[in-house]
Amino acid sequence: MPAEESGNMILISYAYYKFSGNAAWLTSLYAKLNQWAQYLIKFSLIPGLQLSTDDFAGELVNQTNLAIKGIVGIQAMSGVATVVGATADAANFSATAASYYKQWEYFAIDPSGKHTMLGYEWRSSYGLLYNTYPDKLLNLGIIPQSLYDMQSNWYPTISQVFGIPLDNRHSYTKSD
Repeated sequence: MPAEESGNMILISYAYYKFSGNAAWLTSLYAKLNQWAQYLIKFSLIPGLQLSTDDFAGELVNQTNLAIKGIVGIQAMSGVATVVGATADAANFSATAASYYKQWEYFAIDPSGKHTMLGYEWRSSYGLLYNTYPDKLLNLGIIPQSLYDMQSNWYPTISQVFGIPLDNRHSYTKSD
């Protein structure tokens, strides 16, 4: 789960800073965080066949939710770079995240314009887009409100008795 975990490490590190104010801790980890961010830049927009946190559902190529985690992680890395005073890096990470997000919309949103797909070009698919949450939690602002609104309008149309299925491949969901 290389894209998953690279995004997780950046996001949790930036979250720790946001809630603790411990900039020295981020500074001490900057080289490693930058390494994970470089991985995301190289591999998150078009994720290869790999597991995500939903490893029990199996591997999948071009996972929409995994790609958005990488993009949100890159934007969080812009925040990390700002905190440690690496302003050129911060600008680069932010510009990359913004560019990737625009491309992601093209790949990820169903042609109907009503929801995102589970995987790029899988027109009949859908999945929970829970990796957008850190964007709101950390006030990153990379995802426009229109995406949240689109998904919020779509989810009631696929909801089951137990809630919204994790994705169209199975009828289960998860609560973590």
